[in-house]
Amino acid sequence: MRPRTAVDESNQQAIGSALTGLGGAAKSVCIDGPRRGQSCTQNSDCLAIASRRGWCRRVVTYSPAFSTRDACTDFADVVVPLRQKAGRLRKGVKTIGVQTMPSLDPLTGKRRIADSNFLKLTCWPHP
Repeated sequence: MRPRTAVDESNQQAIGSALTGLGGAAKSVCIDGPRRGQSCTQNSDCLAIASRRGWCRRVVTYSPAFSTRDACTDFADVVVPLRQKAGRLRKGVKTIGVQTMPSLDPLTGKRRIADSNFLKLTCWPHP
Protein backbone atom coordinates (compact mmCIF):
# COMPACT_ATOMS: atom_id res chain seq x y z
CA MET A 1 0.00 0.00 0.00
CA ARG A 2 1.33 3.45 -0.90
CA PRO A 3 -0.18 5.98 1.49
CA ARG A 4 -1.24 9.21 -0.22
CA THR A 5 -3.46 10.68 2.49
CA ALA A 6 -3.77 10.57 6.28
CA VAL A 7 -6.62 8.04 5.83
CA ASP A 8 -4.36 5.83 3.69
CA GLU A 9 -1.63 6.06 6.34
CA SER A 10 -4.09 5.10 9.08
CA ASN A 11 -5.38 2.16 7.01
CA GLN A 12 -1.82 1.01 6.35
CA GLN A 13 -1.03 1.09 10.07
CA ALA A 14 -4.22 -0.85 10.91
CA ILE A 15 -3.44 -3.58 8.38
CA GLY A 16 0.22 -3.66 9.45
CA SER A 17 -0.82 -4.10 13.08
CA ALA A 18 -3.07 -7.01 12.13
CA LEU A 19 -0.22 -8.66 10.20
CA THR A 20 2.31 -8.16 12.99
CA GLY A 21 -0.21 -9.83 15.29
CA LEU A 22 0.64 -13.06 13.46
CA GLY A 23 4.29 -12.69 14.48
CA GLY A 24 5.60 -10.43 11.70
CA ALA A 25 7.94 -7.47 12.07
CA ALA A 26 6.97 -4.20 10.33
CA LYS A 27 9.60 -1.91 8.80
CA SER A 28 10.15 0.37 5.81
CA VAL A 29 12.59 -0.79 3.13
CA CYS A 30 13.67 0.13 -0.39
CA ILE A 31 11.97 -2.27 -2.78
CA ASP A 32 14.06 -1.34 -5.83
CA GLY A 33 16.99 0.77 -6.87
CA PRO A 34 20.58 0.59 -5.62
CA ARG A 35 19.53 0.42 -1.94
CA ARG A 36 17.09 -2.49 -2.39
CA GLY A 37 16.38 -4.17 0.96
CA GLN A 38 17.88 -1.34 3.05
CA SER A 39 15.91 0.68 5.61
CA CYS A 40 14.29 3.93 4.49
CA THR A 41 11.78 6.57 5.57
CA GLN A 42 10.86 8.09 2.18
CA ASN A 43 11.27 7.41 -1.56
CA SER A 44 14.24 9.77 -1.87
CA ASP A 45 16.22 7.49 0.48
CA CYS A 46 16.08 4.81 -2.23
CA LEU A 47 16.72 6.90 -5.36
CA ALA A 48 19.28 6.06 -7.97
CA ILE A 49 20.32 9.49 -9.28
CA ALA A 50 20.84 8.30 -12.86
CA SER A 51 17.56 6.40 -13.18
CA ARG A 52 15.40 8.43 -10.75
CA ARG A 53 13.96 5.15 -9.42
CA GLY A 54 13.44 4.27 -5.84
CA TRP A 55 10.47 3.19 -3.77
CA CYS A 56 10.31 3.07 0.01
CA ARG A 57 7.55 0.70 1.14
CA ARG A 58 6.21 -0.55 4.44
CA VAL A 59 6.66 -4.31 4.71
CA VAL A 60 5.94 -6.99 7.27
CA THR A 61 8.48 -9.80 7.40
CA TYR A 62 8.29 -13.19 9.08
CA SER A 63 11.35 -15.03 10.34
CA PRO A 64 11.15 -17.94 10.08
CA ALA A 65 8.88 -17.80 7.04
CA PHE A 66 5.17 -17.82 7.82
CA SER A 67 3.83 -21.31 7.11
CA THR A 68 0.64 -21.69 9.17
CA ARG A 69 -2.29 -22.63 6.95
CA ASP A 70 -5.64 -20.85 7.27
CA ALA A 71 -4.35 -18.39 9.90
CA CYS A 72 -6.51 -15.32 10.50
CA THR A 73 -5.48 -11.87 11.69
CA ASP A 74 -7.39 -9.79 14.20
CA PHE A 75 -9.87 -7.33 12.72
CA ALA A 76 -8.44 -4.13 11.26
CA ASP A 77 -10.32 -0.82 11.24
CA VAL A 78 -10.16 0.35 7.63
CA VAL A 79 -11.72 3.71 6.75
CA VAL A 80 -13.42 4.43 3.41
CA PRO A 81 -14.41 8.12 3.46
CA LEU A 82 -17.36 9.39 1.46
CA ARG A 83 -16.68 11.98 -1.26
CA GLN A 84 -18.53 15.26 -1.52
CA LYS A 85 -19.60 16.69 -4.87
CA ALA A 86 -21.83 19.73 -5.38
CA GLY A 87 -22.79 19.69 -1.71
CA ARG A 88 -23.94 16.06 -1.82
CA LEU A 89 -22.30 12.99 -0.37
CA ARG A 90 -21.15 10.43 -2.95
CA LYS A 91 -19.83 6.92 -2.61
CA GLY A 92 -16.26 6.49 -1.43
CA VAL A 93 -13.96 3.78 -2.78
CA LYS A 94 -10.65 2.46 -1.46
CA THR A 95 -8.63 -0.26 -3.12
CA ILE A 96 -6.16 -2.03 -0.88
CA GLY A 97 -3.37 -4.08 -2.41
CA VAL A 98 -1.23 -6.65 -0.64
CA GLN A 99 1.72 -8.46 -2.16
CA THR A 100 3.61 -11.46 -0.84
CA MET A 101 7.32 -11.71 -1.48
CA PRO A 102 8.42 -15.26 -0.68
CA SER A 103 11.93 -16.07 0.43
CA LEU A 104 14.48 -17.39 -2.05
CA ASP A 105 14.09 -21.02 -3.07
CA PRO A 106 16.39 -22.97 -0.70
CA LEU A 107 17.44 -25.44 -3.44
CA THR A 108 18.13 -23.07 -6.33
CA GLY A 109 18.68 -19.77 -4.52
CA LYS A 110 16.38 -18.10 -7.06
CA ARG A 111 13.54 -15.73 -6.32
CA ARG A 112 10.15 -17.43 -6.14
CA ILE A 113 6.94 -16.05 -7.65
CA ALA A 114 5.25 -13.25 -5.72
CA ASP A 115 1.48 -13.05 -5.31
CA SER A 116 -0.72 -9.94 -5.27
CA ASN A 117 -4.29 -9.47 -4.16
CA PHE A 118 -6.54 -6.44 -4.23
CA LEU A 119 -9.64 -5.66 -2.20
CA LYS A 120 -12.00 -2.92 -3.39
CA LEU A 121 -14.07 -1.42 -0.57
CA THR A 122 -17.05 0.86 -1.28
CA CYS A 123 -18.92 3.03 1.21
CA TRP A 124 -22.35 4.30 0.13
CA PRO A 125 -24.01 7.36 1.71
CA HIS A 126 -27.25 6.87 3.60
CA PRO A 127 -30.15 7.62 1.18
